[in-house]
Amino acid sequence: MFETYTDSARRAIFFARFEAGEYGAKDIDGEHLLLGVAREIPDFAKVYGLNSGTYDELKQAITAVAPTRPSLPTSVDMPVNPKLKRAFAFAHEEALGAGRKWISPGYLLLGLLREDDSFGAQLLQERGATLETIRETAAREPDKDIDSTQKIVNWPL
Repeated sequence: MFETYTDSARRAIFFARFEAGEYGAKDIDGEHLLLGVAREIPDFAKVYGLNSGTYDELKQAITAVAPTRPSLPTSVDMPVNPKLKRAFAFAHEEALGAGRKWISPGYLLLGLLREDDSFGAQLLQERGATLETIRETAAREPDKDIDSTQKIVNWPL
């Protein structure tokens, strides 16, 4: 399913799974993906033109409303919430519509925003995210992560 995702987007999804486990959630949801992207991209708010939104600040906002449950080990299989599945589909649609072959973290955020009744979308909107501003940023992201195994021409020996 994630063959067309950049390495950065895949890491954000991996971090989302970790965050869901930390909250003891029964499934991975939009707020977990938002935390995953914020963890993957250190200057998250600045990069995406938000008025706030550090990883720690987002974590506090989510913790304030999330029920307290024991954390789950990462070895436990965890499904993706149906709203997040739709957000992934929207991310794919946004990337294709922009002529992109790869889904980067910006397109994951666009997918979240389009699933507008999710808590992840609400958190983004509260911080000033709009479809237009995130589209502009996503359009500037690399279409595919640089493959470290590729030979670099004219690399000094």
